[in-house]
Amino acid sequence: MTLTATDLDTLVNARTGRTGTHVEELKAILHDLALRGVHLLGETTQALTTGTRQYTTPTNTKRVRLINVLFGAVEQDPLDEITWHEYKRRLSPAASNGKPTVFVVYNGSIYLDPPPLTTDYPNMKITTELYHADSTTISYADRFRETLLRGMCYEVYLGLDLGATLGAPHQVAYETGVLRLLGAQSAERNGRTRYGDI
Repeated sequence: MTLTATDLDTLVNARTGRTGTHVEELKAILHDLALRGVHLLGETTQALTTGTRQYTTPTNTKRVRLINVLFGAVEQDPLDEITWHEYKRRLSPAASNGKPTVFVVYNGSIYLDPPPLTTDYPNMKITTELYHADSTTISYADRFRETLLRGMCYEVYLGLDLGATLGAPHQVAYETGVLRLLGAQSAERNGRTRYGDI
């Protein structure tokens, strides 16, 4: 499940009793997370076309972290990432369409193999690290929900000069959330073998 800026506005308004949008608060929190080294993840669902191997990477992509094809609406196991050289070596023009099992990102495009059969696999979900920490038009991975929400609530109260009172519990929860995100990020990095590690 993904989380949009509009979703965050609704949740912040419910928790703080405020109304409207909170673009500046979201930008402040995203900037703070980026400065602390938290890699913001976005999720995009992209329609596949039968027989088509090449797709454009989503806007604001720093790095593609994960791709899952969807069998109908059910998310399948992640595709394996391979090198461009490996992709070119295994490429067969006569390959039949089916369930993609590997991907490579090259020159701003995602390449799948084998090519998809959209009657079974109509979409792929792409999880990416994002470049633009101040973007309010992207969908954030659900794991950032509580940290973003608590940080935005704190920023709202801070703007009302209530940061030390009503905002304090949100600040503590935000700081705890940042530490959890950094810990999870470190564990992922240390536990994952990528093609470049071999």
